[in-house]
Amino acid sequence: RNFGKKMNSIGYRTKNMLLVTDDVGKAKPSTRKLPSENFTYGKAEDQDVEGAGDVMSNWKFHGRSSKHKPDRDFKKLNKMGLKSKATNARDIYKFRQQHDARVKEPKIGAGRRNNLPPEEFTYGIPCRPSTPIRDVMGNFFGEMAENELKYKYYQTRSNFRKTNMAEEANKHTTKSKIAHEFIKSKGKEDETHAKLFS
Repeated sequence: RNFGKKMNSIGYRTKNMLLVTDDVGKAKPSTRKLPSENFTYGKAEDQDVEGAGDVMSNWKFHGRSSKHKPDRDFKKLNKMGLKSKATNARDIYKFRQQHDARVKEPKIGAGRRNNLPPEEFTYGIPCRPSTPIRDVMGNFFGEMAENELKYKYYQTRSNFRKTNMAEEANKHTTKSKIAHEFIKSKGKEDETHAKLFS
């Protein structure tokens, strides 16, 4: 069978990629017509007329958009038409041709003041302070917590001792209590006797 062109060292020349044979260690020959070696593949980019220098040196300011005409206020037109006794569609159409009413647009920034902070003001959330690694490694915070706990225990002990001492001062032994009560009763009896005999 003859697959196309004349036979060469590789085999029959054919345009079918599956039937093309190759030598050991070499790629299959191409079955398509390719351009010359100097040909550059890809799409050529359009060169920008305005370069980076022109963009940086010239600044185009934003122009205000032209004010568009507000929409027609059909509610107001209908009310005006009823006042003018335009009750059917033809009369209302004629009335709208002769009269016009537009929707009132709200004024932007009415009553607002553009109060901006001073130029020295820094925007954003402040960063948290860096972790003192030296104190963490040296167990500074653990020692501080331990000292605070010791101080609290010392305060509670001293307060407890003060209250106990006050209670003990108010308390008397049985004999001393009897003596105090006897002295008080004796003093009251002496006062009553003095009042009777005076």
